[in-house]
This record gives sequence, structure tokens and C-alpha cells, in this order.
Amino acid sequence: MANTVETIKCIVVDDAALMRATIRQLLESDPQVEVIDTAGSGPVALQKIREQCPDVVTMDIEMPGMDGIALLREVMSDCPVPVVMVSSHTQAGTQKTLEAMEAGAVDYVSKPTGGKGADLRDIAPVLIAKVKQAADTNMAALWRVAAGADKCLVPSKQRVSTGEFSFDPQHVIAIGISCGGPASLADIFPDLPEHMPAVLITQHMPAGFTKSFAERLNRMTDLNVKEAERGDEVRADHVFIAPGDWHMTVRRRAKKLVVDLDQGPTVCSHRPSVDRLLRSVAEVCGSNCTGIIMTGMGNDGAEAIGEIQRAGGSTIAQDADSSIVYGMPKAAVKLGNVDQSVALQDIFPNVVRALHASPHGAAQLARS
Repeated sequence: MANTVETIKCIVVDDAALMRATIRQLLESDPQVEVIDTAGSGPVALQKIREQCPDVVTMDIEMPGMDGIALLREVMSDCPVPVVMVSSHTQAGTQKTLEAMEAGAVDYVSKPTGGKGADLRDIAPVLIAKVKQAADTNMAALWRVAAGADKCLVPSKQRVSTGEFSFDPQHVIAIGISCGGPASLADIFPDLPEHMPAVLITQHMPAGFTKSFAERLNRMTDLNVKEAERGDEVRADHVFIAPGDWHMTVRRRAKKLVVDLDQGPTVCSHRPSVDRLLRSVAEVCGSNCTGIIMTGMGNDGAEAIGEIQRAGGSTIAQDADSSIVYGMPKAAVKLGNVDQSVALQDIFPNVVRALHASPHGAAQLARS
């Protein structure tokens, strides 16, 4: 499944010679990473990846000729390997990065605005950490998700079957997701039913990305998807994405449930934090909620989802075989805080079945 290695062999792809040299130097400052080659164009990179079978590739998005997106798609179809995109933090760069994540990139790192070698050294710890994490990718799961990327901008005619679907309008579905999240969500969103309880999603993402991410998801579904704002009413048929660099929680205002945002300390090194979202949902909604932990590195949300379980709500973890990175779900399962582990494509059908069984109370999944 995951490709766990002692020394991570990496190929660096960037059309700028200075960037290639700098990224190589940064990566090789860690003894666990070995840069076995570099490439300055898409065709050359594809040939080297085929021949040398690296553990991880870092790839620039903006390249002449075959750009990073085209190269990524060729790699994923021909010689799948974990790819970390390195892109400029601009509006155009953000859109391309999200497209790359949906097409199969495991993660991304934003180049500093200056784009100079000295500036790049500021991102060295993040770049090294993400390359190490990428080496643990479940390539079979990533390939399956990336293979369906072309369907993602049109709502599917094969939606989750709901029949005469009724549910408590106060029910809340809270999702925590990280590494591998954009591709996984893009894979399942076109199949969601037209009517759903409110969905709150904390996806680990920096500021500047989540608005575009929400807009892309919104084009894939008949549900209303938006980057959350303080005071948004949490209501059925709406999906709220936590803004980058802000924790998203919920609170009661009169008889309504609304979004709250804050920039408190990071939790599990993250802001937004899955932990903060799930704890608030457990406290405010009690048994009338469903908590879901999906693909991601680390343990953010693993303890907090247990609070939903103890409050009488339902809890689900994405299973190992379908998780691009089985870190966060594994941590929650290990603590005994989830009722079921299910494949990516079965997560929402399970939620719908549970809500069918108990549409006006706690949607209880069968305890396993």
C-alpha cells in the first residue's frame, strides 16, 4: 500500500535552473532525502521518471510547453508516483494548484512571492516535511481517485440514491480531511444527493486557497458550497469550507446554528483545525450530528471525534484501502472513536442510510 522507505529518492522538476539547484540543495539538507535527478521540461521529466522510478517528484506548475498539469496527468496514467507541486501563490497559481490536486498531486508548496533562491530557503522545513509525507502515499488509492478527475466539474447523474429522503434540518455533518483531500472530495462531490443536512468541512489549507477550493466544489454539486464566513447560518443543502488560517466552529444564536471563526492558537500544528470543528459540533449538536475523518497525515481530530461518539452522534473513518494517506483516520480508529471504517465511495451512502433509519433523531450507525 504505502511506499515507506528509509531513503527517499526524489526527482526535482522546474524549468528554472536556479530553482532546480536551490530545491535540490534544500531537500538534500535532510539526510533522509536523496535527489537522484532533476529535469527542466515536461518531456525530459517524464522520461526520467519512467526510467528511474523515484519515490517522490517535486514539480513546478508553470512551465513552457508541457506544463505541470499536463505532465502530472501523463505521470499518473503512465508511471504513477507521489507528486508534490511547487507553485506561485497567486490567483492563477491557486487555480492551477487545485486542478493539480484533483488530478492526483499529493500535496503542494507555495513559492515565496519573490521566487528567488534565498526566499525559497524559508519554505525548506515545509517542503522537506511534505516530501517525506508524500513517500507514505497509498498510490493505489491515489490512482483510483485521479482516474476519475475528468468527471469532477459536472454533477453526476449517478448520485447517492435518497428516495423519499427526510432528515432533521438541524442535523450537522462535520468532516475533517487533509493530505489527499481535494482529490478525494472532488471524486465524491458530483455524486452527492441534491438534498443533504448541513456539511461543515475543515480541510487543511492555507489562506488564499479555500475560497477557490469552495468555488470549484460548488461547480461539482447541486448543493451550495462556500468558504465559511462568521455568522453564516448552518442549514440544510449548504456546505461550508473552513477558511485558510481560521478555525471554524459552530454556536447557537437564538434557535439557529451559525458559523463562528477565530484565529486562536494552532491545534495539532493546524489552523484551521479538525479538532476545533468536531469539538464544537459535539458540544452544540450533541447526538444530532455525524463526524467523519478522512484521508490525511497526522492525528488532527482523532480525539475530538470521540466527543461526538460519546455525545451519541455517529462517527465514520475512511478506510485504509481508499485513503490516500491513512494517518488521521488510523489515529481515530486506534483510539476507538469511530463506529465504522468505510471506503471513500461508501461514506455518504452510509450517512444517508443512517439518516433514513432515524431521520428526526440521532442518526446512529451500527456500532462495530
